[in-house]
Amino acid sequence: LANQGHTSRLFRNNLEMGARTFTDVTAAAGIDIDGISRVAHFADLDNDGWLDIVVINDDDGTANASPSRIFQNNGDGTFSDRTAGAGFRPFGYLHCGATLADFDRDGLLDIYVTVWVRKGTAPLATFPGENQLYRNLGDFTFEDVSTQAGLAGVSIDCFTPIMHDFNADGWPDLFVAVDYAEDLFYWNVAGVFVEASSNTNTMHTGNDMGAALADFDDDGDLDIYTTNITDPGVPGFGFPTDGNCLYVNSSGAEEGASYADEAANRGVFDTYWGWGVSFIDVENDGNLDIIAANGMDEYVEFLIPDSQILDRPTVLFENDGTGAFARNNAPGLAPGEDSRPLVVFDYDRDGDQDVLIGNLAQPVRLLENTSSPQGHWLDVRLVQGEGGVRDAIGATVSVRLADVTKRREILCGGSYLAGVQAEAHFGVGESTVVDELTIRWPDGETVTYSDVGVDRFLTISRIPGDCYPDGVVDGRDIENFVKALLNDVNVDPCDSDMGSPGDVPQRLQRFIESLL
Repeated sequence: LANQGHTSRLFRNNLEMGARTFTDVTAAAGIDIDGISRVAHFADLDNDGWLDIVVINDDDGTANASPSRIFQNNGDGTFSDRTAGAGFRPFGYLHCGATLADFDRDGLLDIYVTVWVRKGTAPLATFPGENQLYRNLGDFTFEDVSTQAGLAGVSIDCFTPIMHDFNADGWPDLFVAVDYAEDLFYWNVAGVFVEASSNTNTMHTGNDMGAALADFDDDGDLDIYTTNITDPGVPGFGFPTDGNCLYVNSSGAEEGASYADEAANRGVFDTYWGWGVSFIDVENDGNLDIIAANGMDEYVEFLIPDSQILDRPTVLFENDGTGAFARNNAPGLAPGEDSRPLVVFDYDRDGDQDVLIGNLAQPVRLLENTSSPQGHWLDVRLVQGEGGVRDAIGATVSVRLADVTKRREILCGGSYLAGVQAEAHFGVGESTVVDELTIRWPDGETVTYSDVGVDRFLTISRIPGDCYPDGVVDGRDIENFVKALLNDVNVDPCDSDMGSPGDVPQRLQRFIESLL
């Protein structure tokens, strides 16, 4: 996340050195950012296996403005600024979101940036700019293709975008949480976006700001949660507040999805003045909970003396296993602060999910998950080879536990002004083995593994022969391949081109061919 209201910094996790601490390596890494940074993403823009950095700055186009930045990871702990000549300069006085996906299926991550606000739909202010889609041309160069892709002229008050393949046709679609107007939904039809908000019933109004995507009810399709404002005092501010929205896919299918707002019925209507949000399995019981940051500054208190949204703690909704939620006032939730971005990630790699929250003019909060008891878990990372996005952004990972199937998405966007970890985390409760693990790669190809061990971080490579999943095929892969033949559940499954697990001669032949 970009440290809005503070100078942006790059912190290295020292866990590999045995310490659960972070070190500020901004200067040593060659990161130098001025201006007002709103959004930051780690993303492998050139598919070399190293995460680059995209930082979105407010930029009114004047000579004194500080443009958004692209930093190339040099693979040695340092970065090179590739902004000059990149063709990447999103124009907008207030940038409020960005998401990355391979919208045109050329194997490179593209960037969609949102802006708030141009045409004065908000009663408070009018700012220049409109949303922009940048196609990745390779070698850290980009082209604004908003017009060609059907996204030109989107200049309402847009906040968080999520780009993902909602209908499983292989093309990443687009959802945008919108402030003061209806949310936006687009189907991606062979690289051209077609507006479908009305057809999908994703037109919640009010002040949607944060957004999260997941199959929280385990019915096989994707649902969307957006944060909004819920405050009886706010109507005096001059606009309505509609509360949060939980878009539940009511069609029973991915293709031709239709959504119904069930936030009130499911118990997740109110997060005060909500911002960053994420689904999270706090206790690894297999049920996706919801955690949301909230806050607003004293200006609102001045305008609305009876406001009830100030000094509210982070909100946690616990999923009871049926898809209904109850507010959980767990000890250690961030105190009432003016919070914005929120990121869920396992910072100490102990198998449970922790939370990072950014605040305006206040310190960043790192919330370590100490919940007990904890269920078993499985964390899956994917690697692709030539022709595909390296970190498999856009893939879906599913696990089957007896007669229940749970799915997770590999994304690069969501929450609010924040990145997300490109991993699929599953709490599996009391299960000690996953019956089936299925990957649907971004191009639609699927592969299934059986009897997968739990309580581990699993990296699965699509690169032929990469059984030691580091993106390189060499002698280190042989040991893992032999163990995989022996069905060692503690070893990562080999890639899908190795043949079926039981076909030993075929797997040996293909493995030797891949090494040669």
